[in-house]
Amino acid sequence: MKRRLRGHHLVCLHFYEGKGYSADFIENLNHLLRDVVSEGAIVVSGADDVCAACPHFSDSTCRLNETSDKEVNDMDGLALSLLNVSVGQGINWLEIKEGLHQIIHKWHERCCVSCLWFNLCGVKAFRG
Repeated sequence: MKRRLRGHHLVCLHFYEGKGYSADFIENLNHLLRDVVSEGAIVVSGADDVCAACPHFSDSTCRLNETSDKEVNDMDGLALSLLNVSVGQGINWLEIKEGLHQIIHKWHERCCVSCLWFNLCGVKAFRG
């Protein structure tokens, strides 16, 4: 069965550098990425296979802080729009990666500058 990814993870996981909340969370991401690179993924609305291992996820909601669930849903919508993909669509990981060059400046401007993960992320090197 293909892995499930929400909108903003279609962008952000390309810049994952092996760091995260815990060893279990990191192990989940490593396995997930191996699967997605080789098999692709299905785009979902809301929580996905990354969220399922997150210590801040419960009751189908991101509970990192009081605004985080709305923020991640907004990022999902932006990612889907910029990447021109839809919920329910199967994606090829390498095709998404190729499209990042066209959208990364808009993404960075709207999402990266306030992101909790920015200091653990490879987007800085990607942007040059």
